[in-house]
Amino acid sequence: MKNFAKEFFKLEGGPDKKPLCITEFLSEAGNQLNPIDPATVATGAQVGTQAAAAAIAARPWIYAALKTNTLGGTGLICPWCSSTFRGLVATHYTAATKVNAAAALVGLDVALGVALVKEYQLVKKGGCY
Repeated sequence: MKNFAKEFFKLEGGPDKKPLCITEFLSEAGNQLNPIDPATVATGAQVGTQAAAAAIAARPWIYAALKTNTLGGTGLICPWCSSTFRGLVATHYTAATKVNAAAALVGLDVALGVALVKEYQLVKKGGCY
């Protein structure tokens, strides 16, 4: 049972090698918050501040997606239960808003929204646990 539990809660675990839904959400949030592609932004100054704010805001989500959980798998099962994760979110969000408040606020909202939609679509297809 212990080996099954460890396998089940890996990033691609479980009987059908399906990912854990919360890990997929966290991974997508981190992906969405990764630095903005310079080719999509008009000026060098915008690239610098928007990309920097996005990169800073992404760190806690990437941490949560990659962190080893209590069952030995990948991805925090209950990220908001982790004081470390909550502290990282608060610290990095504050740091991101100091770099570019608008990019941090809008970027975080968009990233979490996109991640939630993708997770919902994956759940509907039975693609995660």
